[in-house]
Amino acid sequence: MVNSGSRVIALCLALLCIIGAAPAFAVSETANKWEKLYKAGNLAVNKGEYWIAKPTLHECLDVARTFGPNDIRLAKTLDELGRYYTIRATFSIAEPYLEEALLVKQRAWGVESDEFIPALGAMCRFYLLYGTKSKADPVAEEVLFLVGGKMKEPVWQNKGKVKLKPGEALDAWAGVADPKRRSPALDWAIVCEDLGYHYRMQKNYGMSQRFFEAALDVKAMAVGKDHLSLAVAYDYLGSLQMEKEEYTQAETNLKDALTITERILPPESWEVYSRVDKLGRCLVKEKKYKEAEALYRRAQHLWDAAPSRYGEEARAKFALGCLYADARNFSAAAPVLAQALNMSRRINGPDSIQVVPYMRKYAYVLYYLGRKSETDNLRGRSDIISGNNQ
Repeated sequence: MVNSGSRVIALCLALLCIIGAAPAFAVSETANKWEKLYKAGNLAVNKGEYWIAKPTLHECLDVARTFGPNDIRLAKTLDELGRYYTIRATFSIAEPYLEEALLVKQRAWGVESDEFIPALGAMCRFYLLYGTKSKADPVAEEVLFLVGGKMKEPVWQNKGKVKLKPGEALDAWAGVADPKRRSPALDWAIVCEDLGYHYRMQKNYGMSQRFFEAALDVKAMAVGKDHLSLAVAYDYLGSLQMEKEEYTQAETNLKDALTITERILPPESWEVYSRVDKLGRCLVKEKKYKEAEALYRRAQHLWDAAPSRYGEEARAKFALGCLYADARNFSAAAPVLAQALNMSRRINGPDSIQVVPYMRKYAYVLYYLGRKSETDNLRGRSDIISGNNQ
């Protein structure tokens, strides 16, 4: 009897194991089905096979909903459907999918999660570019609030600086950089710069400046004071202030951007001249002509060790010549503008539209120097190149 009872118990246990294993097997099958559908839908969107993408992703969504309302696979599917409808320019359909995806992420991660800020920023960006614009500002305020709160946490104040390669600026979409060399804080800075840019494009300078300032604060803490990524942040803020005609504040930030850039990169780098030129234009706006002249004269030596690769040397000559011309110092302007024109012709070709501004400015100077025939020849040639003679 004992042996018979033992066999019965063993049989019951075996049956229970089989019964208990069935749901796990079913879940595994469902998970595999979701993964296959998600990959197929994603691939179809990327390849532009929209007739495949739409039904595949909707079937994928039906499967994803079986995982429950807090499963990140549901958020990924909703995001992919939102991306599909955005690509197809049916933004009113995309918007609720993306909003639901954000809610799922909020439930799955919580608003305090490091990953939630980039997700919130992506939703705000969608509203600004394609969706209901009135929804953007409340989301933007939430991004700023969360970033500000994060940077006050002791863990970030005491955290060591992020180590990146010398001269490497983290200036891309959040999530693109190698995770091994990326801090969540830098993702937040990228989100802030991206939203700052889009608010600037919409002339909402107040919100734009708040985002650029937030990005600057985050980068100063995350990468330190001597990193090219911080120079990018100063450049963004200074450029915005230039557009707002706040030249004194812009000058300070643009000087900081240039100082950091010159410490890190070789003088012939295009980033160096880009920041020299931006600062020079700011100084001109402030009517600080002597400082601007000294800056542009110094810029003539940036390529002593190596020639410019993208025409910066010609643009530096042109900027100095324009500065002399605008100050009506035509005798100083003429030889500098002649050199700039010759450089531009060598780089772009004699018939390129790129040389037209150089020709016209040089012609303007020659006119005031009484060199009428040269003036007429340059103006005529520039009109032919630009098509203004037709």
